[in-house]
Amino acid sequence: MLCRVLRLSLIPATMCFCTACGLGQFQTARTEPKGQVRITMAQTFQTNENLEKQGHVPTHLPPQVEVRVGVHERVDVGVSTLLLSGLIADAKVNLMPPDHDFALALRLGAGAAYDLSSGGSGWIVHVPFTVIASYRFFGCLSPYAGLGYGAFWIFGREPSSEISTQDPGAEPVGR
Repeated sequence: MLCRVLRLSLIPATMCFCTACGLGQFQTARTEPKGQVRITMAQTFQTNENLEKQGHVPTHLPPQVEVRVGVHERVDVGVSTLLLSGLIADAKVNLMPPDHDFALALRLGAGAAYDLSSGGSGWIVHVPFTVIASYRFFGCLSPYAGLGYGAFWIFGREPSSEISTQDPGAEPVGR
């Protein structure tokens, strides 16, 4: 009962103060038990001021859906949505024994998405690497923190003359 009350009371606080973008991890360092499947759904918020400068809608509210499957007591694999128009697959390895309250995991993935801002010709490839740490309180509450790096490659997008890569404080060249 205590766990249920804690979870329900933390939902509004989490929604207000702990938001994450569509590239967020939405998961603790703990892996799914072998043979178990977990489906997670969330609503995300994404914005890009460069898209607004190009005349595109700068804000998206894409749903995030993820399916994870435990393949070993310390390893699970997952597939989730990526940037509203693609999928990303990843594997997560918990470096700690499953019965420990502290969990530390490494997560590596790769995915691709259609570049919605390219006008029909572009693709985005994303390769993230994340280190996730979490601690289980009361047997049911697991706050987590992640530190990651994500490489992005964008193919087929035409450069826009409206977006400058110069320092905003720099003087225009050639005028």
